[in-house]
Amino acid sequence: MKRYPLIVWLLLISCPSISAAQADTDNYPGLVLARICVHEAGWLADKTGDCDGIYQVLKRVGRNNLVRGAWRYAPRAMLGISGRPWVVELGQIVPSALSRIWQRVRNHWSRIMRYAHKLTTGTQRARCRPDHLGVRTGIDWDRAQRAGWREVDCGNTLNAFWSRKTD
Repeated sequence: MKRYPLIVWLLLISCPSISAAQADTDNYPGLVLARICVHEAGWLADKTGDCDGIYQVLKRVGRNNLVRGAWRYAPRAMLGISGRPWVVELGQIVPSALSRIWQRVRNHWSRIMRYAHKLTTGTQRARCRPDHLGVRTGIDWDRAQRAGWREVDCGNTLNAFWSRKTD
C-alpha cells in the first residue's frame, strides 16, 4: 500500500489552492475511506465504530487495496450517484452541495479525515474485523441470517457488521 506524507494530508484539508482533482486524491486511501465512512454512517462515523468496520470490509473486498475495495463495495458512492452525491466532493475546500452548512460540518470532516488517515497508515488499529456490512433490517440482515454469519461488535454503530466465520 502506498503511503503518503502527512504534509500532503494536511494540504488537502487546509490549502485553498489544491482541489481533489489537482492533487490526484481520488486514489488516496485516507480520503476514500473518509468519504465512504460519511456516506455510510454520517458525521460521527469515527466515533461510533462504523469507520473501523468499513475500513476492514473495504480492505478485505479490495484484497488489501482499500480504493479497489471501495469501488467494488460502494461504486455508487464513489461515482456520486447515490442518495448522498455530495460525498464525492468532500476533500475539496468547500463542496458546493454543502456550502450552506459547511461551517457546521467542517470540524466533523476534519476529524473523520484525521481518523481515516490513522487507520490507513496503521497508526490506529481498527476496533473490529468484519467481512461484511449492511443495515440492521431488510435484505442485508436477511442475507446474513440465511448465510449463518455472526454479528461482529464494532461498537455502537449505525450499521451492522458480520463475519462469515460461523464458529
